[in-house]
Amino acid sequence: NGQSQAPLTFWHLPLPPGITDKKYWPASDHEQAMAAGFASQMVVLLQQHPELHPGQMAVLVRSHAHARAMQSALTKVGLPSVFLSDHANVYQSPEALDLWRVLRAISMPRQTRWLRSAMASSLWGWSTEELTQAMHNPDLSDALAESCQQWLQQWQQHGVLPMLYQWIHSQGIAQRLLAQPLGDRRLTNLLHLGELLQSAAAGLQGPQALLHFLAQQMQAAEDNPEEQKMRLETDAHCVQVITFHKSKGLEYPLVFVPFLGSFKTATQRKDDDEDDDITESSVDEDMRLLYVALTRAKRGMWLGVAATSNGLSGEGSKLKRSAQARKP
Repeated sequence: NGQSQAPLTFWHLPLPPGITDKKYWPASDHEQAMAAGFASQMVVLLQQHPELHPGQMAVLVRSHAHARAMQSALTKVGLPSVFLSDHANVYQSPEALDLWRVLRAISMPRQTRWLRSAMASSLWGWSTEELTQAMHNPDLSDALAESCQQWLQQWQQHGVLPMLYQWIHSQGIAQRLLAQPLGDRRLTNLLHLGELLQSAAAGLQGPQALLHFLAQQMQAAEDNPEEQKMRLETDAHCVQVITFHKSKGLEYPLVFVPFLGSFKTATQRKDDDEDDDITESSVDEDMRLLYVALTRAKRGMWLGVAATSNGLSGEGSKLKRSAQARKP
């Protein structure tokens, strides 16, 4: 509204009343409380400034665990978010396994057990009551088996993607997914998988071969090609959650760094859940990442600070101070 705003803001998380025997936050409690606090404050900013939208906000994190905590907190306050990870792969998504169950059921329409497994998946989205009714109603079971037979014929004649479109439409899959948290992401993953399978089917012989191909891709340990990575057209309207390392060279209008004091000691080994840039962390590396974080914002930045166990370096302790506490 024509008024200048503070370009740099520190949000301090005070110790909770219940902590009486310590002078710092326990790690897990700090993670959840800080994520919730940032999410709430981001909602306040959006309410105070109607010209802003979530896509102008970027949350910088050190690890995948912090990203999950932040996304969970954002979901609870109704803000959409996307984690921009180099390792995100659509074949590793929950939708891939659910789609495999659905395709297995359609490929063998008379296998009642497989059909029930597919119907019970979160992708098909049948309620417990609907499943119970289907299992005790022979007419309904026969009708579903007949539908699977028709979908199988369409699959064999026109390909897996046209069949999936028909299945999604006839079963109201899109409406069910979009009514769930992160439903747009799940629907896009489903359609993306359908496109990939349609392309792969050109070199395969029949539904069973395509099912085997999908199972192989889900079990593959190595990274898949760029074309297989998750994408979502609406990412531009979501809060961007991104690691310090991946944010190098990028800029965002508004940047939030909830876990400013997060770091690893040199003796802590790399966790499969962490980014490569914290394998053998040091104070110098912490300083480099802090510099990256502090130089990503175009208009405003908010930093989260709190008394945490790994941010201290008491007498006799071997823990290094975090970068924010390093003396000049």
